[in-house]
Parts: sequence; structure tokens; C-alpha cells
Amino acid sequence: MNPLELLVKDILDSTQKLDEKFSRNVSPGYPVYGLHILPGLVFILKHFVLVIRRYSAEEYFSHYDHLILLLPHFISIRAVRFSGKQLIDPNSSFIIEKLEKQKGKESRIGKDLPGSFITQGKLTNIDSSFLQMFTPMFFGLIRPLLLKDKYEGIVLPSPLSLLSHEYFSQNSSKRVFISPCSLTVLLKNFQYKREFQVLDMQLKGFLSKGATIFGTDSSGYVVNEQIDIFLPDEDFADPRFREYATHGIPVLTHLLGIMIFDEKFPLIRNGSGGYFLALQEIPYPLSAETLAICGKLSKFAFRSPLSQGREYEHYYAIECEAHEKSTFQQNVQRYLSSIRRKNNAYSSLEEQMIGEATQKYFSSNFYILEKNTLKLLAPPIIMLSLTQGYDIQEVYKKINKLQQLSESTGIEAQIEILQLRNSDPILKTILPHTQGPWKDSFTTQSQLAEKWKLKYII
Repeated sequence: MNPLELLVKDILDSTQKLDEKFSRNVSPGYPVYGLHILPGLVFILKHFVLVIRRYSAEEYFSHYDHLILLLPHFISIRAVRFSGKQLIDPNSSFIIEKLEKQKGKESRIGKDLPGSFITQGKLTNIDSSFLQMFTPMFFGLIRPLLLKDKYEGIVLPSPLSLLSHEYFSQNSSKRVFISPCSLTVLLKNFQYKREFQVLDMQLKGFLSKGATIFGTDSSGYVVNEQIDIFLPDEDFADPRFREYATHGIPVLTHLLGIMIFDEKFPLIRNGSGGYFLALQEIPYPLSAETLAICGKLSKFAFRSPLSQGREYEHYYAIECEAHEKSTFQQNVQRYLSSIRRKNNAYSSLEEQMIGEATQKYFSSNFYILEKNTLKLLAPPIIMLSLTQGYDIQEVYKKINKLQQLSESTGIEAQIEILQLRNSDPILKTILPHTQGPWKDSFTTQSQLAEKWKLKYII
């Protein structure tokens, strides 16, 4: 294999390992929330199999609703295949009590679909309109990646958001990799298309050929790359897309959408045919992006005297030095401002920063400044606090007490930690999730970027 093939294999292997961890960590006792990336948007997965026997051949053709969901407990985006008599509301999100790759060993669909699960009916509709407000913050933690050298740039998905989708077209089954994400773009060269092929759909809308996207690392030094972006002129898409082309100048904005790759590999390079399907303009989650790119995990650990000294680790936040955060954000904002000026572009980023400021007003309790270190509480803690009605300051005080106790090697402190874990109702609910796959998701993305010297697309 050449280096690029090895990199793609690493991404697919990492996705599979995360899938396995997600399956093991969802149950009726430990359910997770699945929030639509865009309420009302449901793909149809069409699976076709031809089974050839000795004297006959049989065709199997299956349809599933393919629900693309943000799983905040795991800071990941995955898909759920749904088919059955149970009524579900496509505009509503879900509580999920089971995630499995396939029904059984003999199933003809599932194992070979990275990022796609079934729930065997173990999902329940919920009113998620309040929770939906916080999705840009979670999207900010899930970053697409960029392999950049002096010759070309290659866009790659994060293992946190990679799934395969199937559809039927021209009498054959097609399988593609897709990756929902958000990114900052400079849109230009708008062309109106009355029939643009998106999977098995013909959509009308605007194609921005060679739109500019931006990649960086913890230094905040920004590089550019080009990608085609399609902005649908359809009911499900953001109506502001129609305004972009009327400005008559380039547009700098932050969009939620889906990377759609070619049929063989999850990558977009010059001439590959991949593109970004825009869905909605969203607030630019710069604070969350900063922690995704510059941050590291915060944890406390203790040894249980009742379990032969076994060590328990709890990952409760993502942290970043305050001065590093300021330097990074200043470099990024300065660069994007220069891009706007050089291209005489209309920019909605300023409005989106106001949107993020409004979001941070609601989510400010989740960001904690402590000893010149900025911390964002772990996504499962955020979700449980929002859904269970916990006072986040009280939650943090309890966690902070455990952290302080864990710094002592005395057996009295270890016993007190054990007593608090087992008796405090809030800690009993939250702490099991701080040992869950969210930490694996975060480290998988950061270690992949470091290993292959990849940029994070902002």
C-alpha cells in the first residue's frame, strides 16, 4: 500500500473500532441521545443483493430510513437504519437503548457498512428542540481533516463522522462514504443547476466550483484548499442560500452539511468527483473548534481499596491553556478577516460570532476558566445536565472535590471517593459516562491528525 492508502485504511479501522465501542456502551441502563443533524432530513438506504445458487438466482431488495444522528454522548455522528411498523417522527430526535451493526451473523446488511447501526426498535422519539440549540457546539468538536503538501490537498473525514450509505441507480447498487460536518467556506463562482445529482436524487440549487476551505493546526497558521460545494434550492435547505448568489461577490460563511465522497475511498482530491452538500448556515463554533484542535483531556483517577488496588479513570472535560486559546483564535480570526478583505467578500461570520456568543450565554456554564486553563465539560456531562435538570455548578463542585481527593494517596481519601461515587445520586448517574467512549472519540481524532500530520478543517 502507498502512504495515502495506509492513511485511508487507518481512518476506516479507527471508525470500525469506535463502532464496536459504541455498540458495547449503549443499553437500556445507559441510553444515549440521537439528535438529527437537520430535523426532517432522512435518507433512504436501498440495499440490493443477488444470491446465485447452483440452479437459481435470487434478488433481495431492502429499503430503510437512514437516520443521520449526532450522538453527543460519544461526540460522534452515526446513522441508524430503521424499517418496521413502529411509527417515528422524522422531525424529532431519539433516545436510543441499543446499537448493533446487524440483526445476526447471517444478516446480508450491516457488517460492511461503517458508521451504520440498527436499534431493533429500541429507540423513542423525544422533543429535542431545546437540545438542538447546542448542536453547533458539538459539531465544533468533530473536525474534518486535510492532508496538505506543496502539490495538492486531500480532504478526509474524521472517524468521528464517517458512515456508508447505499442507493440504487441505473440498475445497480451504489455505495458511498459520507461525512456530516461543519466548515468555514469562501463561496464564489455560483452556477445555478436545475438538475444536480446528489446520491439518487436530482436537486436544483447553486454550485460553487472551487470554493475555498481552510485548514490549521494548534499554531493557528491557516492554509487553503479548494472543493466544490452544492447549495440546494429546496425546501429542506437554508433559504439564505438563495441570497448568496444575489450579492454578486464572494461569500464567507460557516455551513453545516455533508461531505459526499466518491464510491471507492473516503477522500476528496482534485478530479475525484466528491463535493460538500450544504444544508444550513450555523453559528461559527470557534470556541469548541479551538478545544478540538488545541485541547487535551482532563481526568482524575483513584485506586479502589476494595478492588485490589484497581485504578479507575474519569475523563470529565477538555482543557486548553487560556493563552494558547487566545493566540490560536486571534490568528484564525486575523486570517479570515484578511480573506474577506482580499476578496471583497460579503461575510456572515460576524453575525455567526454573535450567534455563538448567544449560544455561549446559554452554554457558558459548561465552559470553566480555572487557573488560566479553559475547560469544556465532557459532552456526556453536558447532555445529562441538560436532560436531567442538574445545576451545572453543583455538578462541577462535586467533580472538583473528587479531583482534589484523587490527588491524595491516603486510603481515607480513596475510601471517601468510593463512598461519593456510590452514594451521591448525581455522581452515580454522571461518572459511568466519563469512562465511556467519548474519550476514545476525542483521542482517536487528535492522534490520527498528529500521526499523519493532518490539518484540521475549520
